[in-house]
Amino acid sequence: MTRADSRAPIIPMPECGDGTQQTLVQCEYFTLEILCASTKSIHLDTKRESFHAITLIEGKAVLRTGDESLELNKFQTAVIFANVGNYQFQPLTDCRALKSSS
Repeated sequence: MTRADSRAPIIPMPECGDGTQQTLVQCEYFTLEILCASTKSIHLDTKRESFHAITLIEGKAVLRTGDESLELNKFQTAVIFANVGNYQFQPLTDCRALKSSS
């Protein structure tokens, strides 16, 4: 149920350094993380257990796995299937992205 008079504290976005990821929210249903990069790639892994949804919220980046790559611009989203396994998030500019998984 939603109440119009409900209030929740506003928590500022955490600081994150080049090539890092931090958990923003985690529950039994999903995990939401922020990825931050300007020069360093972030190595990610679905562990063949869950999809990842990557939404770029700032800058420009490319996702790479094997011989495949996909460039993302601000506000674009890519879904990484669970069977992909290892992949990389490579910044093309200073960028931040949200990564959700179950």
